[in-house]
Amino acid sequence: MGEATDQTGRSQLSLAAFKLGAISMPNATPSTYLQRYLAGDCDRVWYELFLLGKEVHADGTFDDAWAVALETMRRVRANAETVHRRLCEIGYPFANPNRACPTPVDGVSEAIARFEAGVGRLPLSLRAFFEVVGTVDWTQDRTQPLPEAIFALGDLDPLLIVSFDDLLAQYLWERRPRRISPWSRLLPRWFAVPTRTVDKFEFCVSTDEETKGGYGGVGPISILIPDARVDAPVLFEGGQMAFPSEKEIGSHPPEIRLIGPDPFHPSGVVELWTFVTYLRKTFDAGGFLSLLHQQVEPEVQELRGLLNAGLVRF
Repeated sequence: MGEATDQTGRSQLSLAAFKLGAISMPNATPSTYLQRYLAGDCDRVWYELFLLGKEVHADGTFDDAWAVALETMRRVRANAETVHRRLCEIGYPFANPNRACPTPVDGVSEAIARFEAGVGRLPLSLRAFFEVVGTVDWTQDRTQPLPEAIFALGDLDPLLIVSFDDLLAQYLWERRPRRISPWSRLLPRWFAVPTRTVDKFEFCVSTDEETKGGYGGVGPISILIPDARVDAPVLFEGGQMAFPSEKEIGSHPPEIRLIGPDPFHPSGVVELWTFVTYLRKTFDAGGFLSLLHQQVEPEVQELRGLLNAGLVRF
């Protein structure tokens, strides 16, 4: 989904949800978003900020929304550090140990500012993640023998969020010329290679669970950049990630959800995931998203309880 909005600045996705009658118009006081978030109204605060669309950058709203995004990612980082420590304690082997614990990069704020000045804004959620958390990679090293339950975790969609450096590399790749003339090859000093103009591109923020498990895979999990909203829908194979209702998969739904029509059941709706939703679901599953819906052995479900116990709500 792009940044298309109506005159009120609400996203078309949200308007579709209003038409379904599933949610009511919020009555938000922008100056209280952070206070409400700290008081525990996390779901509704993110939901209301999302409905603002690009107006989240308006004077009087941006500072409050940015403070919410930073506090959210501080909690995400605390949870990631907790789960990382617990994974180390049970002997879980990381494929990329240097990226397994949150690793923000020095100077990333300035680099993001330069990128936004030239390309366009990142969603505040993603920008805050890069500045506070950096990157996390819990894919599994499968080159050594492991207990069966721990080995099974590697097939259950471990958390992987790539870094801002990866975003830059993907953007430069999108700008590469599709064809270089012979003159540019022979005399590059006089015949410069023109770069392509990229208005929007799909930033591959993660990969699918098959790729993480060392199999062929079916496609990346991505976010359309630029996007000036507080948060952005997560895309899978070019379409928004949409899942059956939580009731159908045996979990409890959050208080506030972004919903839309279910293309497979015209009379029903599905939950549409944003980047923050994706992180929430993953940590609810102890860092391994497929544990939310996949049938596994009891000892593997016990590991989920060990990993997600006492995590901070965000």
